[in-house]
Amino acid sequence: MNPPETLSKLNFTILITVLIFLLYSNVLNTPWVLDDPPNITNNPLLHINNLMPETLWQTLHAQPFAPGTLYRPLANLSFALNWYIGQNNPFGYHIVNILVHILTTLILYQTILLLFQTPILKKYSPQDAFFIALLGAVLWAINPIQTQAVTYIVQRMASLAGLFYIWALFWYIKSRLSTATARRRINILLCILCYLCAIGSKENAAILPLSILAVEFIFFPKTPDKYSKNIRRILLGISFAIGLFSIYYIVRQDYISYLFKPIGSRPYTLYERLLTEPGIVLFYLRLIFYPLAKRFSVDHDVSIASSLFSSWATLASILTIIALVLFALAKSRKQPILSFAILFFFINHLIESTVIPLELIFEHRNYLPSMFLFTPVAAGLLYLLKLYSKRNRVVHAAILIFIPLLLITIGWNTYLRNNVWESEQSL
Repeated sequence: MNPPETLSKLNFTILITVLIFLLYSNVLNTPWVLDDPPNITNNPLLHINNLMPETLWQTLHAQPFAPGTLYRPLANLSFALNWYIGQNNPFGYHIVNILVHILTTLILYQTILLLFQTPILKKYSPQDAFFIALLGAVLWAINPIQTQAVTYIVQRMASLAGLFYIWALFWYIKSRLSTATARRRINILLCILCYLCAIGSKENAAILPLSILAVEFIFFPKTPDKYSKNIRRILLGISFAIGLFSIYYIVRQDYISYLFKPIGSRPYTLYERLLTEPGIVLFYLRLIFYPLAKRFSVDHDVSIASSLFSSWATLASILTIIALVLFALAKSRKQPILSFAILFFFINHLIESTVIPLELIFEHRNYLPSMFLFTPVAAGLLYLLKLYSKRNRVVHAAILIFIPLLLITIGWNTYLRNNVWESEQSL
């Protein structure tokens, strides 16, 4: 599926690169803040002065509070290489973070295009698929909620995980669309390699098999061939194994004992966290779709839910999420783009927004889950453009004007949000 000749792949790459660099041009000299020093500038295992194998090996074990522990090795290796080139000058780290975001955007665009080659979405013309993929990827890339994963240097862990995660998904879809056995195997191997790299950047990427299952059952529902059946059995087996490991991990870490007592220094129990997170996840959605710069923060004020009925919002949030998931499942045939966007968002919040006793809220946790949220938005705008192209030229013109204004408004709020990262005081 080739985009129109007026905007080639090269021109698209240049467009995305220039756009993102413009929006993040005011962060290149942003200093080290918050968790940056303990993880990078005060972490001697990353301060390398040569590229010998044993030196690089030690960077893979640079857990800041437990030196020698294998800890997000790919992300730490990237920090070490940054240190080797520029030591503690944050400029080079910001350049790498921005480049990671650009590459992720380009691969997201290609992944959305691939979805339009699947049996369910082949009805879309190449021009329509190009419009939706381009607009959906750009809206995701320029949203202010991504600033915490891009501008906050240490959160390269989140953005690298997102990069390799979407790349793994790209290779999986590529394998499903391939007919040659050799090509399928190569694509699957590339998918597995990217998956391992994603987990090596941050552990939340482990949930990928569930996202692939969503792709399989939404976009490849009527493929009864032997290969499809085998791949689904394997995916179900892997997902079941992940579920068993999750149970083992919860028991091994003794999280059950914290069900009704505070978790270490946290001012809430595991039960209270489980009740509070649904409201936070819905708050993320409001931030994403109402992205004014002043609404973002590194320290949101959160009211902890003490019981299911302590506040009407607690039960309402849980019911809303259940309703959204059921809606996505019910509409998976008639509205596959919207269905997948909803399921992908909630699937990729399962690790950080449920039982693991992390801090309650961080915006960078949406870098991965939000990737497909703007695809149905773009599809909806395209539908309206086509609907009113002959029915009402005034409305059609208004939509055409609205799209660039939307991009400018969102991009401007990203630029404004980045200004806040100039110091810990301004944050």
